[in-house]
Amino acid sequence: MKLLRVAALLLSISFPLVATYDLTEAAKNYVAKADEYKKQNNMKKALEHYKNAIALNPNDFMLIF
Repeated sequence: MKLLRVAALLLSISFPLVATYDLTEAAKNYVAKADEYKKQNNMKKALEHYKNAIALNPNDFMLIF
């Protein structure tokens, strides 16, 4: 029973880390796509992707720059 509690605790700690990593990667993908649109002078699509990136990870100030 103690092993089960330890396993549950470890899982509850590691899951948010995995979820955060996935959101960060998804946000980076949005930024990369936005950068491509910006190079093509498609500012409407670029802005849309930048907004999506910030919505996924609003505390990552590096996404804004």
